[in-house]
Amino acid sequence: VTGRGKADIVFVIDITGSMWPYIENVAVNLASFDKAITDEQIDARFAVVYYKDIFSDGKDSTVIEDFEGKTWTDDAETLEKKLYALKSKVKGGGDWPETPQDALNKILEWDTFRDDAARIAFILTDANTKSGSGLEAINNEAFIDKIVYKQICVSVISDTKYKEESQNQYYDIFTRTEGVFIDLFRKDFYKSMIDL
Repeated sequence: VTGRGKADIVFVIDITGSMWPYIENVAVNLASFDKAITDEQIDARFAVVYYKDIFSDGKDSTVIEDFEGKTWTDDAETLEKKLYALKSKVKGGGDWPETPQDALNKILEWDTFRDDAARIAFILTDANTKSGSGLEAINNEAFIDKIVYKQICVSVISDTKYKEESQNQYYDIFTRTEGVFIDLFRKDFYKSMIDL
């Protein structure tokens, strides 16, 4: 992220019940990332999209955070307040796999990305994904083509057991969009986010 000048960054956060043990570390790392970006004098805006499992929790369970009526914020203090309130949102999810592609579909609809800014999305989850009933698989080639066309670099911050291609529905999305895979359970995973 450093050296890019401008960046529009979206945190796509799994807020199902299984994330409860990790959500505080997620909040701390995302706040540290925000501070590091600010210190590097990157012209960055942030958006946050929360997701669960639309098959268990309903279609309204994917939520775009509201920053005083706007999708984006460049105010570090406002962002940090939202991040540190994450614990109050964690619940639900049904079975293990979740539906981050519903969140990515919402992002694909946005027309508020800046033309001259790098477009970066970080998926933060401890679970794999599911599809069905009109929801494309996250590793569906046509779905990834839409993300590539929109020029969004998608990185995945998750359990390392999902890193290898044979185990990982995320492999195609982060490799084809020039993102990376980062270990969710590292205490300081934000340092790898900065290196992107």
